[in-house]
Amino acid sequence: MTRPAHRRVSRIVLLDQDDKFLLFFTTSPNLKVPVTRWITPGGGVDDHENHHDAACRELYEETGLKVDNLGDPFWNISGESVFNDGHIQSTHSEFFVYRTS
Repeated sequence: MTRPAHRRVSRIVLLDQDDKFLLFFTTSPNLKVPVTRWITPGGGVDDHENHHDAACRELYEETGLKVDNLGDPFWNISGESVFNDGHIQSTHSEFFVYRTS
């Protein structure tokens, strides 16, 4: 599998009425560190998408929750992912927040 040099990611902090939030426990055997981690719903931004549209799509794909407007991102972070094969991929993530019952 060929990995791009840069990956754009959208993530959603999904809160309920009691301020509890949803995290997924994932295992990424192709990453050098960390192999296991807790992450918010979300994922990669497709070439034809902006971060907001990708966040809405990912939220639906991962939770079944259909949302048309998440507002503006409240936080972003850039970094890199290091893979077992030595590939280093830069990343930029934008985070949105949404409240649901």
